[in-house]
Amino acid sequence: MDTRDRWHAVAVARLVLRMKPDAPDRLVRAALLHDVGKSVRPYRLAERIAGHVLPDAWLGTQRGAAGYVKRYHARLGAAMVREVGGSEAVAQLVEQHERTDAPAGSELAVLVAADRQT
Repeated sequence: MDTRDRWHAVAVARLVLRMKPDAPDRLVRAALLHDVGKSVRPYRLAERIAGHVLPDAWLGTQRGAAGYVKRYHARLGAAMVREVGGSEAVAQLVEQHERTDAPAGSELAVLVAADRQT
């Protein structure tokens, strides 16, 4: 992961622990890995900025293109966790961390909230 993504991941994990001091290990690990799917493409600042203001189609929708990685990074990250034998619970949290309908009070809701606040 790029240094900026690692910094963000640590910030998310710290916020998870502030929000839920008794957070289970799987939630903290998911916070640290939630954006690992972005690492399939080199960090390009201009693309990251454009990704917040332009439709994905403008950034490319082919596998590996910036728009594709932006849209599917959660799925890509979950696949990476599974590929190395990581916990299925962590993989599921990573895969779903972009959801807007996480059940209130769930581990996923804590992860989503922490990610959005950092």
